Amino acid sequence: MSSVPPLRVLVVDDEPHVLRLIEDLLTADGHEVDTLTDGRQVLARVAATPFDVIVSDMCMPGMGGRALHHALAAAHPELIPRMVFISGDPLAAATDARFATAGVRILAKPFTWDALRDALRAAVGCEQEQVGAK
Repeated sequence: MSSVPPLRVLVVDDEPHVLRLIEDLLTADGHEVDTLTDGRQVLARVAATPFDVIVSDMCMPGMGGRALHHALAAAHPELIPRMVFISGDPLAAATDARFATAGVRILAKPFTWDALRDALRAAVGCEQEQVGAK
């Protein structure tokens, strides 16, 4: 069982197998999970439903992680410290000045289940740190 208390988590990823894997892992740890396959759907979902954490892929068609971060910062700035991005290219995002100064958490693919737990713990603790695969 996770040392993270039960959370309501929104997971956004355009790859169905990655989305389901993360959903299954989070659900098994006692979290309530909603999923979306398109970043453009996030603003409407967060306006209707409160979430403790948002886990989003960085590279998605339509609206990727950077655009999603920008849109949420404008519409729901309180969610920014509670975001965790997953990426196969964390160095590109980590060097983006806007992301670096915002303390964005980026979890490198492939990541371990413990690394995802650590990222959730940091997000709900509102700690600003870079999270890497273990």
